Amino acid sequence: MPQSKHMPEKMRAMVLSKLGPVESNPLKLTEIDRHEIANPKEVLVKIEACGFATHSYIR
Repeated sequence: MPQSKHMPEKMRAMVLSKLGPVESNPLKLTEIDRHEIANPKEVLVKIEACGFATHSYIR
């Protein structure tokens, strides 16, 4: 599939570098290669923002 001229080759991702409490900064902002779409039924979605909570915050 041809590369889109509107999407960069690299993308930023939050990568879980280790298991541990949030105070140990386990998430690292990393630049990775953009995922290639091989199947015509796949889509690549640009995420502007997201959030998550651990089980201790959900009651």
